[in-house]
Amino acid sequence: MKGKKPFNWTEYLKETNSEPVPEDAFIRRPLRDFSRGMIVEVVDLVVPRLLRTAKVVDVRGDELKIVYDGFDNDYAYWVEDDSPDIHPVGWSSRTNHPIELPPGINS
Repeated sequence: MKGKKPFNWTEYLKETNSEPVPEDAFIRRPLRDFSRGMIVEVVDLVVPRLLRTAKVVDVRGDELKIVYDGFDNDYAYWVEDDSPDIHPVGWSSRTNHPIELPPGINS
Protein backbone atom coordinates (compact mmCIF):
# COMPACT_ATOMS: atom_id res chain seq x y z
CA MET A 1 0.00 0.00 0.00
CA LYS A 2 1.15 3.48 -0.79
CA GLY A 3 2.57 5.39 2.17
CA LYS A 4 2.54 2.42 4.55
CA LYS A 5 5.87 1.44 6.16
CA PRO A 6 6.94 -2.19 6.15
CA PHE A 7 6.47 -4.06 9.42
CA ASN A 8 9.44 -3.87 11.78
CA TRP A 9 9.67 -6.23 14.78
CA THR A 10 12.09 -4.02 16.71
CA GLU A 11 9.77 -1.01 16.45
CA TYR A 12 6.72 -3.15 17.29
CA LEU A 13 8.32 -4.56 20.44
CA LYS A 14 9.33 -1.08 21.55
CA GLU A 15 5.90 0.44 20.82
CA THR A 16 4.06 -2.34 22.66
CA ASN A 17 6.61 -2.56 25.49
CA SER A 18 7.02 -6.26 24.70
CA GLU A 19 9.85 -8.76 24.86
CA PRO A 20 10.68 -11.16 22.04
CA VAL A 21 10.14 -14.88 22.54
CA PRO A 22 13.48 -16.54 23.36
CA GLU A 23 15.17 -18.42 20.51
CA ASP A 24 15.07 -21.71 22.45
CA ALA A 25 11.25 -21.62 22.32
CA PHE A 26 11.44 -22.57 18.66
CA ILE A 27 12.21 -26.03 17.38
CA ARG A 28 14.42 -25.83 14.33
CA ARG A 29 14.22 -28.65 11.85
CA PRO A 30 17.49 -30.16 10.71
CA LEU A 31 18.87 -29.02 7.38
CA ARG A 32 18.97 -31.61 4.61
CA ASP A 33 22.27 -32.59 3.03
CA PHE A 34 22.17 -30.87 -0.37
CA SER A 35 25.09 -29.31 -2.22
CA ARG A 36 25.68 -27.34 -5.41
CA GLY A 37 25.86 -29.51 -8.48
CA MET A 38 23.76 -32.30 -6.96
CA ILE A 39 21.31 -33.93 -9.38
CA VAL A 40 17.74 -34.59 -8.18
CA GLU A 41 14.40 -35.63 -9.62
CA VAL A 42 11.77 -32.92 -9.27
CA VAL A 43 8.06 -32.53 -9.97
CA ASP A 44 7.57 -29.88 -12.68
CA LEU A 45 6.13 -26.65 -11.25
CA VAL A 46 4.10 -25.83 -14.35
CA VAL A 47 2.96 -29.36 -15.29
CA PRO A 48 2.87 -31.32 -12.01
CA ARG A 49 2.22 -34.65 -13.74
CA LEU A 50 5.77 -34.45 -15.15
CA LEU A 51 8.91 -35.46 -13.31
CA ARG A 52 12.21 -33.92 -14.44
CA THR A 53 15.86 -34.22 -13.59
CA ALA A 54 17.32 -31.04 -12.19
CA LYS A 55 20.52 -29.65 -10.75
CA VAL A 56 20.95 -27.83 -7.45
CA VAL A 57 22.63 -24.54 -8.42
CA ASP A 58 22.66 -22.89 -4.97
CA VAL A 59 21.94 -23.74 -1.33
CA ARG A 60 21.07 -21.16 1.33
CA GLY A 61 20.04 -22.51 4.70
CA ASP A 62 16.92 -24.62 4.16
CA GLU A 63 16.34 -23.46 0.58
CA LEU A 64 17.63 -24.86 -2.71
CA LYS A 65 17.83 -23.12 -6.05
CA ILE A 66 17.25 -25.68 -8.78
CA VAL A 67 17.08 -25.65 -12.54
CA TYR A 68 15.66 -28.41 -14.73
CA ASP A 69 18.15 -30.18 -17.02
CA GLY A 70 18.13 -28.61 -20.46
CA PHE A 71 16.70 -25.30 -19.18
CA ASP A 72 18.54 -21.98 -18.98
CA ASN A 73 19.51 -20.73 -15.49
CA ASP A 74 16.94 -17.94 -15.99
CA TYR A 75 14.35 -20.63 -15.13
CA ALA A 76 16.00 -21.63 -11.85
CA TYR A 77 13.78 -21.28 -8.80
CA TRP A 78 14.00 -21.53 -5.01
CA VAL A 79 12.31 -24.33 -3.08
CA GLU A 80 12.52 -25.52 0.54
CA ASP A 81 14.80 -28.49 1.04
CA ASP A 82 12.02 -30.60 2.57
CA SER A 83 9.62 -30.17 -0.35
CA PRO A 84 7.73 -33.37 -1.19
CA ASP A 85 8.41 -32.58 -4.86
CA ILE A 86 12.16 -33.27 -4.60
CA HIS A 87 13.37 -36.86 -4.93
CA PRO A 88 16.75 -38.60 -5.12
CA VAL A 89 18.03 -39.84 -8.46
CA GLY A 90 16.49 -43.26 -9.11
CA TRP A 91 13.18 -42.48 -7.39
CA SER A 92 11.37 -42.49 -10.75
CA SER A 93 12.55 -45.98 -11.64
CA ARG A 94 11.81 -47.35 -8.15
CA THR A 95 8.26 -45.96 -8.27
CA ASN A 96 7.70 -46.71 -11.95
CA HIS A 97 7.07 -43.01 -12.67
CA PRO A 98 8.16 -41.85 -16.14
CA ILE A 99 10.69 -39.04 -16.23
CA GLU A 100 10.48 -36.21 -18.75
CA LEU A 101 13.54 -35.90 -20.97
CA PRO A 102 15.22 -32.48 -21.17
CA PRO A 103 14.18 -30.33 -24.17
CA GLY A 104 16.04 -31.26 -27.34
CA ILE A 105 16.66 -34.89 -26.37
CA ASN A 106 14.73 -37.46 -28.40
CA SER A 107 13.36 -40.48 -26.57
